[in-house]
Amino acid sequence: VGLWVRSFSRNALLSAVRLPKTCVPQEHFLKRYAVLRQPGGTPRRVHFPVDGVPLVEEDLDSLRKVGSILEEAYRLCRKRGIRFVVVFVPAEYRVYFGLPNMMEISDFVKGWIVNDLPERLGGIVRDISTDIDYLDLTPVFRAAEAKGTSVFLPDDTHWTAEGHRLV
Repeated sequence: VGLWVRSFSRNALLSAVRLPKTCVPQEHFLKRYAVLRQPGGTPRRVHFPVDGVPLVEEDLDSLRKVGSILEEAYRLCRKRGIRFVVVFVPAEYRVYFGLPNMMEISDFVKGWIVNDLPERLGGIVRDISTDIDYLDLTPVFRAAEAKGTSVFLPDDTHWTAEGHRLV
């Protein structure tokens, strides 16, 4: 096989040509949304890639495993004199649920709940050691969104520049 066929430039150009001209969201994603009122009354539609569901036994098993991992990480950090901090980063739905500026919510999302995952994780951290700092970003993000400051991109799981600043 010749050099041109293996060339990064050639393959990058071919890939760019094959890219779709517009972003086409998946159908199930379009059903998971809410509309929030921005300052000045402008509506903003946000989408939720993660469901708001109760925790099931499999989730609780996973939390126990996370606890073991955190305990080992804490032990290693303490051994080396490193401060250990655990930060809970909420999914969008947990942040937006029940905000006073929520104007509309899709029928698909109406039955969702906000489970107690951050509290459970905080309890696991406290059980390991009270020397571990635990930060739940949910209240910080909710306060910003309630004031009309977007912390998540409307159609993506990534933070906006303001979301990064808050963290």
